[in-house]
Amino acid sequence: MTVKALSKRELAGLLTAAAMCGVPPAGADTLVMSDYEFPPRLTFQLAGPSMSVGAGGFSAVYTPTGGAPTSFIAYCIDLVQTFTFGSPFVVTPVSALVHFGATRASALDRLYTQQFAAVNTNIESAAFQLAVWEIMQETTGSYTVSGGSFTAAATPGSNADDLSAIAQANDWLGALGSGAFGGYTLTALTSAARQDQLMATPISEPETYAMLLAGLGLMGLMVRRRRQSLAA
Repeated sequence: MTVKALSKRELAGLLTAAAMCGVPPAGADTLVMSDYEFPPRLTFQLAGPSMSVGAGGFSAVYTPTGGAPTSFIAYCIDLVQTFTFGSPFVVTPVSALVHFGATRASALDRLYTQQFAAVNTNIESAAFQLAVWEIMQETTGSYTVSGGSFTAAATPGSNADDLSAIAQANDWLGALGSGAFGGYTLTALTSAARQDQLMATPISEPETYAMLLAGLGLMGLMVRRRRQSLAA
């Protein structure tokens, strides 16, 4: 059987067809979202931009090119685009520092380090999402979802859970400056056609301690060698 080499135009056509069918091209980083991590979702009225949205973390699987899939809880960092549950899409990983800038990356680092591991309910998950959006959208330099250039309000007719999530988000945002940081590596998974998401990878204490001990061991070895050299 003779295999015909594809021209650039034919290859582009195949990639376009694959994209239209919802199939990511081979050799690309992909992301698939399956559901809200803590349903049911809570809905809020946002201002700056003005819209009604559901808030909460998503169950997601990220598969890097040539790598193993990683399951994680994703939080939205894009209020413009959308995605479809269960449909993979192509993403590009970008470090939080590069994507957000130093100020926002630092605030997100503190939010994740201080609160992410303790999020266990739909109210807390909605609060965490509101806090992420506040850090992303706020332009006044003061973080609160109840004032400034970005705000969140309970949906008319909703129950008290919306108000609880708003209060929780404000409590967490108010404590950012005085709390811990450096617990996670944050990566923005960006897409030209779908909603961008934020992925957090924990920096484990054993890894930190191992690096510290390795450094101390190396310093000790250098000191001993120096002493032996001086004695000789």
